[in-house]
Amino acid sequence: MKRFFTLTVLFLVISLAAPVLAGDTPDLTGDWHATGTMFVVKDGDLHVNKDVDIPGIAYTISRQEGRLIYGVKKFTRTVDGVQHEENFVGVISEDGDDLYLADHEAGYAVGEIHDDGAVIELMYFTDGSSNRKIEMAAGIHQLTRK
Repeated sequence: MKRFFTLTVLFLVISLAAPVLAGDTPDLTGDWHATGTMFVVKDGDLHVNKDVDIPGIAYTISRQEGRLIYGVKKFTRTVDGVQHEENFVGVISEDGDDLYLADHEAGYAVGEIHDDGAVIELMYFTDGSSNRKIEMAAGIHQLTRK
């Protein structure tokens, strides 16, 4: 009987805790507008977009399953003005405060989620191993919901 009681109490504690833990993951689906600063190196030249709307950049998170996300990033390249689109995947940290992304062309971002999922600050970088002929890029993107 004592074992049954212990198992029942354990089951109740786990059942009550599960919704609380699940509630820590913010829903990030939707459209996001970016502002920020970018450094891009191409052919040895530094191109800078500083503290302005990043031309034409938008993130759309179209699918979220628990802490995993999937979406599309659309942007106008700083170095040549060409519009570009690429898929990305990401993971939300267990506590719901951090975000980690990988995009289609060797780009990565590490970010913090603020204001219950209304604002995301991303630190974006690429090492130049993509086929876009860009040597390196680094940026800070402030994302807000559209």
